[in-house]
Amino acid sequence: MASIPVISSMDAAILALQANQAPSLHLLLGNACLGDLLRMKFIDALKANTSLESLDLQFECTTSISTDNFLGVEESCNLCSALSSIPSLTQLTLNLRGNYLGEEGARRVGDIFGRNTTITRLWISLADNGLNRKGLDVFRDHLLGNCTLCSLTLDISKNKKEALRDSEVQAYVTDIALIPTLDKCTIHIDSLQSNPRHIDASM
Repeated sequence: MASIPVISSMDAAILALQANQAPSLHLLLGNACLGDLLRMKFIDALKANTSLESLDLQFECTTSISTDNFLGVEESCNLCSALSSIPSLTQLTLNLRGNYLGEEGARRVGDIFGRNTTITRLWISLADNGLNRKGLDVFRDHLLGNCTLCSLTLDISKNKKEALRDSEVQAYVTDIALIPTLDKCTIHIDSLQSNPRHIDASM
């Protein structure tokens, strides 16, 4: 099986989406100074796409050099809404690490994917977004509205120390298991030794 080429230019990503032919795309767009116009064009291209079945979208932000380098709450939610509207999309990898979502962003992202009816496999990173325990809880509570997810991988590492302790992770996974179609859930957290680790659970 041929590997999917990585697209790291916003202009090239927009053109690939507008072509509306590729069933799979891998977009590495984090830390790009996008500007409002390019962001709007990208969102519009996502909304208009009807061919994507699998998307790997990396919007990780690892620097605070410019406010253009992270999405924030509104643009992260606009992005998630656009992704959720693609009728053919069933597999999504979405890296929103370091985009300053906070509790409100986590709630809205959870709500968007909680209402989605096409995606069956979701890998999403909310790492390093300043989330506390309430932020993680509202994300989970809104995600529970989903009735199509079969596999979920959630990265919540590098958030606030009190967000989710080792002893609380299994209960968190058990709550997510209330999604009726879910077969497998993987949660990535920080261990007590400050090394990232993951917990797998088969439902």
